[in-house]
Amino acid sequence: MNWERAKKFVEGMGILSRGGFDPRGPYAQACLETGWFEHSYGSGLNFWGLKKFKGWNGAIFTVQSNEEIKGKMIPITSVFCNPANIGEAMRMYSKFVANRFKPSWDARADAKNYLTLLSSGKYGAWATDSHYLESLLKILDFVSVRGEHIELLEPRMLEYLEVINAKTGKL
Repeated sequence: MNWERAKKFVEGMGILSRGGFDPRGPYAQACLETGWFEHSYGSGLNFWGLKKFKGWNGAIFTVQSNEEIKGKMIPITSVFCNPANIGEAMRMYSKFVANRFKPSWDARADAKNYLTLLSSGKYGAWATDSHYLESLLKILDFVSVRGEHIELLEPRMLEYLEVINAKTGKL
C-alpha cells in the first residue's frame, strides 16, 4: 500500500463525511480502483477511476484502461478526470455519484448498501468488471472507522489480498 497516497485520500475524506458519506464506502472503492493506492495517473487524485463526464470542466488525461466486454478484459483508451487538488477530487466524486447513481447517493450513509447500489446507475454500473461488487465488499469487511481515522482491521489483510491477486488476477 502506498501510505502517502492513502494518507492524502484520508485527509480529503472529511469533505465526503460532511456530505453524509460513511467514509468506508468511498475508501473501499478507492482501494480497489488504485490497487491499494499503488497506482495513479495524472495528478494522482482521481481515486475512483472517473472518466470524463458531462459537467466536468476540469483537467483531463488519456490513458489505456482495461474494460470487461463480453467476459473478456479488453484494453481501450479512455479519457479520465484529472482533479487539481484533493478538494476538487472529493467534490468531483460527490457530484458524479449524486447525478448518476441517485440510489447510491441516497444510501451514502450505509457503506455496504452504497457500494451495492453502485452496481446500477442512471448510465449503468460503475465498472465493467463483473467481480467489482464482490471485490468492494471483501475490502469493506476489513475497513474500520475510528473517530476521524480509517484503518484496516487486520494488518495481514494486504498480504492476503496480494496472494489472492497473484493467484487469480482478481481481488
